[in-house]
Amino acid sequence: MTDSKTCFVITPYGDPDGTPQQQVLAQNISALIENIIRPVGDYCASKGFDVRMEIGFDEKQDSDLWGKIGRRIEAAETVLAVIASEGPNAYLELGLAYGLWMRPILLCYGGWELPSDISSLEYVQVSYDQAFGRNGANPQPVIENIGERLISVIETGRRRPPDLFDKRMTSYGLIRTMSRFNAISNTEWSAMLNDAAEHIVLVLPKARTVLKQKFQAPDGEPESLTSLLTRQVVYDGVDVTIVTNHPDMVTPEYLKRTGDTDINEFRDDLKRSFVRWNTVRLAIENQLRTMDRTGLEKAPGKFRFIQAAGNQLPYRITLTESRMLLTLRFTEESYNSHHCMDAAIVPSSHDDELPLIRLIQADIAHIISTNEERSEQEYLDWAANQ
Repeated sequence: MTDSKTCFVITPYGDPDGTPQQQVLAQNISALIENIIRPVGDYCASKGFDVRMEIGFDEKQDSDLWGKIGRRIEAAETVLAVIASEGPNAYLELGLAYGLWMRPILLCYGGWELPSDISSLEYVQVSYDQAFGRNGANPQPVIENIGERLISVIETGRRRPPDLFDKRMTSYGLIRTMSRFNAISNTEWSAMLNDAAEHIVLVLPKARTVLKQKFQAPDGEPESLTSLLTRQVVYDGVDVTIVTNHPDMVTPEYLKRTGDTDINEFRDDLKRSFVRWNTVRLAIENQLRTMDRTGLEKAPGKFRFIQAAGNQLPYRITLTESRMLLTLRFTEESYNSHHCMDAAIVPSSHDDELPLIRLIQADIAHIISTNEERSEQEYLDWAANQ
């Protein structure tokens, strides 16, 4: 069974207590949901795909309706849009899905036709008889048709640029770019680190300012970054790597990009960072030597502190096996300000998908591998004197 996915279902609402026309629409949509749409989830499960059909119709009376629906559409694997009336909500929500470069599945219900501007798009046709199970109409072909389309989206990727866009454009896809201050909250940043199951890499110019940030444990309680990373290494088997600049590599030109003014102060910060983070590593190793590991589900991870002797770091980055947050430009005002990229990292059947992430991953791996041996020896020499 695959990891759980969500298909958000866009429908006209109708109103059981409204006009006769609204009451009929509500009845028709309810029959469609119960007899066609919900069974799609069961069909996908029979094929090994865990798909939850999330019905927007269920929340039609909620406050902040547009905000909630918008967030759920953005988070879904795809959407199933029911075209069954002239009501504007379904078309507005469908437009949002296309704007997010999703791959909506269209369902024309009860003889309704697509408006002329989207009439060339593929769709599934379903009759009232199929939805209500009357006059011998068989709903199963429609259920299977929708299910197979949904499975195809899951297998080939949830985001794809619409045909009308220039092919040279980069995909919204699994990447969000932001140009405002504080693009990610501390709560979300904490969740990103807590969700890591294999590795965490923090690429930072000095790796000191980050220690002042407030993080949270999985239960929401306050937790320091060093405590969070220690827990991940010791108890969850996550490899943690901190990458900073090397004091010898810092130049006045580089400081113009970071917002710092005093090169000697920058170098002193790097030296203090070396002591601070290697002290964390030493404490982790001492803890592992003395603790009983029989109850651990995974073997402990490794902690590394790397100073990039051959490079000046061009960005800040937080990287796990499933997500990357990257700041392309430094500034003194905020730890992740100006142009930020928030990207998911998932297996893809497309060799050319998210090439920038692949390049950055390779760049970081190169920085680590070329500096690992020297950094390890520097740690051992330092630890021997503690």
